[in-house]
Amino acid sequence: MSPFKPATVLLTRSQAAAGPWLAALNSAGINCWNEPLLTAHALPPEAMLPAARQSSDWSAALITSGNAVPGLSQLALRRDLPILTVGDTTAAIARRHGFSQVISANGNAADLAALVRRDYSPSQGPLLYLAATTVALDLAAELSADGFTVDRINCYRTQAVEHLQAPTIAALEAAEIRAVALASAETARVFCRLIKHHHLGCKIACIDSFCLSPQIAEIANRELLWRQSHVAAQPHSSVMLDLIIGTYGAGA
Repeated sequence: MSPFKPATVLLTRSQAAAGPWLAALNSAGINCWNEPLLTAHALPPEAMLPAARQSSDWSAALITSGNAVPGLSQLALRRDLPILTVGDTTAAIARRHGFSQVISANGNAADLAALVRRDYSPSQGPLLYLAATTVALDLAAELSADGFTVDRINCYRTQAVEHLQAPTIAALEAAEIRAVALASAETARVFCRLIKHHHLGCKIACIDSFCLSPQIAEIANRELLWRQSHVAAQPHSSVMLDLIIGTYGAGA
């Protein structure tokens, strides 16, 4: 049986990140379905760049994705090391791994950099940055310009899926999808590519997009012609969810 119903909102997040979104939207009476467009592959410990310091030397660790959290454990970092995350979902994952001092920037990588500049100084010691092999914003380079010493360790890589799942394709063809939520620039690029690959561009004219930032919306709107494009006022998951719920929730 198809999981889709008329007026479904299609999410495109990783399985770990999608959980809170699915729960919030379902609680608001909005039918939704998640199809991850990027898969994360942890690098084995021997493939990670060697840590340049003892774990006690770092003043804090920076992570922009829940996919980096296992790397914290691989490095055997102390559980009271301050962990600065890009958002609340990643912060929750870090706490589940036993880290006690976790602070969320509640935004994007630029917000995380701003948090570091506000609450830390270069004199407090070096920072650890656990990252993917490819990143949109290199926090090490960004913060080094402000005098911070940042040790970047690549601990995972991401890979785009090559095809949409058959139920998603069928739902798009049957006009059962009302909107698509895009939470990263890379996800937006992958979604647009897959729509063209499956020759579904004509279906997008009846679908709304919800984008976490203007930069993501620019990518989505450049590639596809949507019925309407919605952009979160701030790049926060809670703001994005409120926007979707305010548009489609009960009584909207």
